[in-house]
Amino acid sequence: MLRRRVSVINARASRKGASGQISVADLAGKLAATEGKCSDCSKPFGSQRRNKWTICFREPLSRGGECTVANTDIVCGACEMSRAAKLGVKLEGPG
Repeated sequence: MLRRRVSVINARASRKGASGQISVADLAGKLAATEGKCSDCSKPFGSQRRNKWTICFREPLSRGGECTVANTDIVCGACEMSRAAKLGVKLEGPG
């Protein structure tokens, strides 16, 4: 599962011309550090779609952000949508 997500993220970053790549180990470490909770709101991740975790770039790739573990957060779907709306960023599907 993580390997697939990393592959999709790195491919999207490459298409956008972003520098860097995330490794499976980087993502696994970042996910373990969350202790199963959203980095923004601290709610535990659940099994329903809106409560599942997602990878969010602090500086969006579309705005020149790098594809690095330092530029990522693991957040719930609600926080991702809220952050995207505040930044005026169009979301591009899973990742």
